[in-house]
Amino acid sequence: MKILQAILPKSLKTRLMMVILAATLLPALMVGWVAVDAVSRIIQQNNINDVGLVADNGGCLLVDFGQKEVCTPLAKLKFQVAMLVLLVGVLGVFAAIILGRQFGRQLRRLGDSLSKIADGSKHLNIGAGEPQEITALAVAFNGMLERLNHSYAQLSESEQRSRLLLESVNNGILGLDRQGRLNFINSAAVRMLGYTSEELIGKDMQATVHHSAPDGRTYLKGSCPMDVTLTDGLPHSGLDEVLWRKDGSSFPVEYGAYPLCESGAQIGAVVVFQDITERKQAKRQAQQDRDKLSGLVDSAMDAIISMDEQQNITLFNRAAEQVFGYRAADIIGQPVEKIIPLRFRAEHGQHVAEFGRMGVTARSMNVRGLASGLRANGEEFPFEASISQVEVAGKKIYTAILRDITQRRRDEEALQLAASVYQSSHEGVLVTDENNLIVDTNAAFTELTGFTLDEVRGKNPRMFQSGKHDTDFYREMWQSIDEKGHWQGEVWDRRKDGKLHAKLLNICVLRHPDGSLFRYVGQFSDITEKKRKEELIWTQANYDDLTGLPNRRLLSDRLHHAMTASIRSGQHGALLLFDLDQFKQLNDTQGHGTGDQLLIEVARRLKASVRAEDTVARMGGDEFLVVLSELSHDQNEAAVQAEQVAEKIRNELCLPYALGTIVHHASSSAGLVIFLGNLRSEEELFAHADIAMYQAKAQGRNTSCFYDASMQAVLEKHSQLEKALRGALSREEFTLYYQLQVDTAGSPIGAEALLRWTHPELGSVSPAQFIPVAEETGLILPIGLWVLETACAQLACWQADPRFNRLIIAVNVSARQFREAAFVSQVRNALNNSGIRPEVLKLELTESLVLDNVENSISKMRELKALGIKFSMDDFGTGYSSLSYLSRLPMDQLKIDQSFVRNITTDPNDAAIVQTIIAMAKGLGLHVIAEGVETEQQREFLELRGCQAYQGYFYAKPMPIKDLELKLS
Repeated sequence: MKILQAILPKSLKTRLMMVILAATLLPALMVGWVAVDAVSRIIQQNNINDVGLVADNGGCLLVDFGQKEVCTPLAKLKFQVAMLVLLVGVLGVFAAIILGRQFGRQLRRLGDSLSKIADGSKHLNIGAGEPQEITALAVAFNGMLERLNHSYAQLSESEQRSRLLLESVNNGILGLDRQGRLNFINSAAVRMLGYTSEELIGKDMQATVHHSAPDGRTYLKGSCPMDVTLTDGLPHSGLDEVLWRKDGSSFPVEYGAYPLCESGAQIGAVVVFQDITERKQAKRQAQQDRDKLSGLVDSAMDAIISMDEQQNITLFNRAAEQVFGYRAADIIGQPVEKIIPLRFRAEHGQHVAEFGRMGVTARSMNVRGLASGLRANGEEFPFEASISQVEVAGKKIYTAILRDITQRRRDEEALQLAASVYQSSHEGVLVTDENNLIVDTNAAFTELTGFTLDEVRGKNPRMFQSGKHDTDFYREMWQSIDEKGHWQGEVWDRRKDGKLHAKLLNICVLRHPDGSLFRYVGQFSDITEKKRKEELIWTQANYDDLTGLPNRRLLSDRLHHAMTASIRSGQHGALLLFDLDQFKQLNDTQGHGTGDQLLIEVARRLKASVRAEDTVARMGGDEFLVVLSELSHDQNEAAVQAEQVAEKIRNELCLPYALGTIVHHASSSAGLVIFLGNLRSEEELFAHADIAMYQAKAQGRNTSCFYDASMQAVLEKHSQLEKALRGALSREEFTLYYQLQVDTAGSPIGAEALLRWTHPELGSVSPAQFIPVAEETGLILPIGLWVLETACAQLACWQADPRFNRLIIAVNVSARQFREAAFVSQVRNALNNSGIRPEVLKLELTESLVLDNVENSISKMRELKALGIKFSMDDFGTGYSSLSYLSRLPMDQLKIDQSFVRNITTDPNDAAIVQTIIAMAKGLGLHVIAEGVETEQQREFLELRGCQAYQGYFYAKPMPIKDLELKLS
């Protein structure tokens, strides 16, 4: 009491102010004490056991909040504030006792300062005053205020350090109040949830951050484990549950919810969670890897067995089940000796002991036949095995990979037996690799061919070919080998000494298990002597002894083949029967020896007069038969071809024969029959040919006659035209007509020269009739040269006339004429003799002519092109030209055939073809002219599509040169 009286002001008024000051300051100091106590409790509550929060399921958050460093200043501050409250209280009581003693202005000033302190000011300095006691009190309060400010600074620093620690962890941390509202969220939680702190602080967590159970169910309010912590005050955790982000996406989490208490009362909760997306992905990947490994083990072709340190089976794959006959479920856990024969168990133990000496990991590949397995049925079998040992977590694991070699051993034994048979066989054996190169032979091969293995190894068996077989024979042989895997037949080959030998050859294919080619094996026996005897018998049965020609029997077979081929190809064939005129007279006068000499020479001439694919046979006596195949599809043309061959043969047979000391002149009569397929039998054909031959003899011999009268008429007309043509050129019966060619404006650009023939008796003959005959007989060569020279002479006349000197004349060139070696020089001579400019001469070639021998055609065309001559491809589109060759030809113009132009306004197909030809020609840079233009509609159609020139009756018919010049004038 004395002490208080000493420090309090003596003035009653001042002391009254002290009482008022104490009454004012005391509530504020009490609020400060409560605040300090609350902060201390929060820090202690969030710093459980000085470590933080620890999850139970493996993932954890360890945070050291520094309790001693943070809480010690707070405890001191709390004590100081408590002492200050006590002091103010004592002062207030004492001041009340002495209230009446002293009041004053100093106490009011001190009271004002303390009121500011109570309002929260921490930087106020209470000034000194009278009396002295108040001054001392102000000094004491100033000291207390300074210590309080120091405690506030320490508390703020500790709070910042704690927040920094919470923000630096990777786990999300959420603080909840008792109502489940968020009052704290760290940066990791903000990043994972996609919200900002402002969007979450103060919000109900369950309503904002949705939470789902592992099965996808959404928790209702109050049922979420986080909310349950707020109600039961117990920690709760969850694994593989789901939190939802602001953007609507979700992620799996592992979390823990922990109650937050103060003074024994729960004031909220703390939720710590971790994104386990990567952990789940890693877990799934690990499971997938385990599944793959399990699949690989089960899909392995070899048996895979694992054992533990006690040699008990821990893994038994499907292949092992198939090899040993046990189910995995029945054998796993059993000792491995159960699948090892008794006599090999000691060896197995030695392997295990050897692994122990070699180290942690070792591998051993057993040699075939040194180990055997024991199946469930008690059967032993040989195997090859690779055994390895590894150590995992301090325990040894043994793994064996086994392969059953039972079948391989059987194959080896069979192979040894086959090798023995192979080497002791009397038949030759030849083995080649997949490239058909020789790799092995047996002893019989050397004996039969004379070649040793060293002489033929690495070579192709074609080295033995005799040349008696054509490419078709070998192609069919290899086709059978490739498609069927084997071939058998008779082959003529050549021995080492050059002699031919026949062999019966059997070729088979050996393949790998995957079906790929391994070896070709040829096995053969020598049948040379047998073949010679057979050939002698066959020759005697099928060939004429005198002439060596096929006899009636073999001819019948050849005729049958020709008729069958005719069915397939649609081409006609012909049977020609020749009989020598007056042969009996030669035999009677000169003897049969001379007659035989004649027959032999006739046979030789017949064979020389036909193609290799045709057949010549002797029927007996002086009768010979010829079978022609692959004639024209058209019956009339086939008849002409047959008649030409018959005439050629008759002309050959009419040549003189030197028979010993005499020279004999002979002739023959021929009967001809045309056939297509098997419409008539062989006997009918023979009979008809015989009848036709006797008709020829009846007509005076030395002639040919067809069995069909209509064909005979055709032949007679053909013969008449040929005879008339032979003198037409010398009799000046040919003339040239010209058909005008115009451009799109209708202006003349030239004319095509067309050959016309007027005979005194036959009258005007169509080019369609006489041109083919001229081609067949070769008369087209002098006729074509006459056309070329006549056209050049006309161009020379035009060149001297200003009205026509720009016009071009197109000349058609026949195939036979173009193929002549002298054709280029003939054209060059025509140009030189006429003196015309080469560019006014245009040669028209058909596409079939040019493409018959492309390289030769290109060469000739380039020579002529160098002279300045132009080229036009006539009748384009009617053949089978190749565009690749067309682009190489030095053409200037394409002429659209009149067969397309005729129907372009009515037939869509012809219209499309014409349009395509024009477009293609433009693409190749060629000029286009259409022939056969007869109507305005056709002209208009062509012009609209880009055709550049026209020729046809719409403009002018072919006419003599005088009429054309008159029309042009």
